[in-house]
Amino acid sequence: MVDGQRWARTLWVAFLAYSLLRFAFGGIFSPTRSIIGDFYSAFPGPFVQSYNPLLLQEAIFGAGHVSVQGWWNYGPGFHLITFPLTFLTSYRVIDLLTHLGLWTSAVAAFWLWGRRVLRLSSGWEWFLVAVVWLNFTPLHAAFGQRAIEVLELFLIVWAFAYWGRQISGGVAIGLAVSLKFLPAIFFPYLAWKRRWAALGAAVAVSAVLFFALQPALPWSRSSTLREYRVTTFGQGHATTHINNQALVNLLQRPFVVRQLEGGFLEIRDSARVRRWAGWLNLAVLAALAVYVIRYFPSTRPGLISLEGGLLLTIMAMLVNRNQTYYLAFALPGLSAAAIHLVREAAGRSRQADKRRTRLAWAVVLAVSYLMMSPIIPMRLIDWWLSATPPVALDTWKLWGGPGLGGMLLLVALVGLHARAVREEASGVP
Repeated sequence: MVDGQRWARTLWVAFLAYSLLRFAFGGIFSPTRSIIGDFYSAFPGPFVQSYNPLLLQEAIFGAGHVSVQGWWNYGPGFHLITFPLTFLTSYRVIDLLTHLGLWTSAVAAFWLWGRRVLRLSSGWEWFLVAVVWLNFTPLHAAFGQRAIEVLELFLIVWAFAYWGRQISGGVAIGLAVSLKFLPAIFFPYLAWKRRWAALGAAVAVSAVLFFALQPALPWSRSSTLREYRVTTFGQGHATTHINNQALVNLLQRPFVVRQLEGGFLEIRDSARVRRWAGWLNLAVLAALAVYVIRYFPSTRPGLISLEGGLLLTIMAMLVNRNQTYYLAFALPGLSAAAIHLVREAAGRSRQADKRRTRLAWAVVLAVSYLMMSPIIPMRLIDWWLSATPPVALDTWKLWGGPGLGGMLLLVALVGLHARAVREEASGVP
C-alpha cells in the first residue's frame, strides 16, 4: 500500500511538472518570441494621432491597421484600459506590459474560480484543476494573440467569486462588456437571477463607457460594428477561416470548396449557407435559453459553478464569429464539471448504474477537452509525420476539432447540470 501511494505521488508530481513545462513553453516562451497578435489589430486607437503619431506609424499591421484608416476596433473599454500604453514609444515594452497583465489576469481567474467558486478543499482537487488549466492550448493561444478575452475571463470570474457583492460583481460585468461586448450575455442572466443591483451596475458602467468615450471613439467609425453588419446582415462571406470554431462556422465546413492561402476557406454558395447556419445557431441558442429558464433557479444561487461555466461556453461557441483562443472561456466549465464528477464519485453510493453514468459523463468531458486541447503538442505530430509546423494543428482546425470539442462540452455541462438539479429535487444525497 505504501509503495502504491509513493508511486501515485510520483506520477502526480511528474504530470504536474510536465504541465508546468508545457505552460512555460506554450504560454510564456512562445508568445514572447515575436510581437504580433489580435491585440494589435485594435491597439492603438486612431486618437493617438494627436499626441503620439509615431506609435500609429509603427503599428504592427502597418498601413492596413484599422486606426490608420480612421476606424477603431473592439469596445471602448479596451481603449480606456490600454490608454496609458499609448504614451509609450517602444512596442517591446508595450508587449511586455500587456503580457504581464494577461498572465496576472489568468492566475487570478484560476485562483478565484478554484478558491471561491469551486471551493477546492484538497491537494488532489487543486492538482486536477491546475492540470486542466496549464495544459489548455486555447489559453496558450490567447497569450500568443495578447487576447483581451483573458481579462474578460477574470472579470466574469470575479463576479461569480464575489457573488454576495452585487455592485462590485455588476461593475466587473459592465467593464467586461465594454472590452469586447460578448459578456452582455450575462445581462439577461442577472435579470433572471433577480440580481437587480448587479444588473443595474453592469448596465450603468457599460453605458457610461459607451457614451462617455464617443468624442474619441465615435460609433459611426467602429470597425467591430461594421464587420458585424457585413457578416450578419450582408450577403455573407465567400471565405471563412480555419481559426473560426464557432458553431455557425462549423456548420459551413461541409460546404468548403477549397483551402486558400493563409488558412482561408472558400465556401460554396456562401450567402445561403451562412444564412441557414445562422438560423440553426439561433435555434440552438433558443433551446439553451429555454433550458436556463427551466432549470436555473431565479430566487437562489443554485449551482453557480456549472451555471457560470455553461454561460461562458455558450459565449464562446454561439457567437457570430470566434477564434480558437475564445475557447479559453471554457476553462471554468471544464473545471466545474471535473470537480463535480470527482466529488460525486467520492460521496455517492457505489450503485452500478450511477457509476456507469458518471463514467459516461467523465468520458464525454475528457473527449471534449482533448478535442479542444490535445494532451501532446501538435508539433510532435508534425515531427513524427516529417511535416512543417503547424500542419497538424491547421488540419485539426480545418476539421473543426476544437469547435466540436466546445460543443461537446456544452452537452456535458447541460447533462451534468440537469442531472444534479433532478437529484437535488428528489433528495438524492
